[in-house]
Amino acid sequence: MDITDYVIELPFLKYDKQTLIDYMKGKGPWISEGYANRYLRPKEDIDLFSDIYRQIPEFEINIGRIFFAELEPLQFLNPHKDLYRKASINIPLIGDFTKTPVTFYSEKSTKKEHILYKHHYNDVATVINTEVYHGVVNTTNEIRYIFCLSVYPDWNTIKQVYEKYNGV
Repeated sequence: MDITDYVIELPFLKYDKQTLIDYMKGKGPWISEGYANRYLRPKEDIDLFSDIYRQIPEFEINIGRIFFAELEPLQFLNPHKDLYRKASINIPLIGDFTKTPVTFYSEKSTKKEHILYKHHYNDVATVINTEVYHGVVNTTNEIRYIFCLSVYPDWNTIKQVYEKYNGV
């Protein structure tokens, strides 16, 4: 398999990282849905979010499909496949992403022989294939925050859309 079977960086996607962080810090409540991490789901569709959606209209992103995710220090988000979405555009906000990669597995196991790929987020939006088992270990002493936009087209369609916008 190729790296683009797991992740695709989206350098053309424009957003104001600090404005996302400021919005996140000023809102609540954060909720837990049975995972190791907590979520903040925005209720209002401000221009900041709409400006991001409009850049990739094929993904049909909307306010009901976005959230901020928090992973506490020394926590493990177990390998899983997402239930209702095919992919997630993740924007790294706060944390040491060199030490908290998203890891893809061949099955629901953390054994080294099941690791397919580890992706360390750069300071760029990245779409991840959530139909492959994936998880995160936060081995740092700081909370890790990302902004997530849920995507529903199949992975091949996502690759085609990427090629369209990235000029491949």
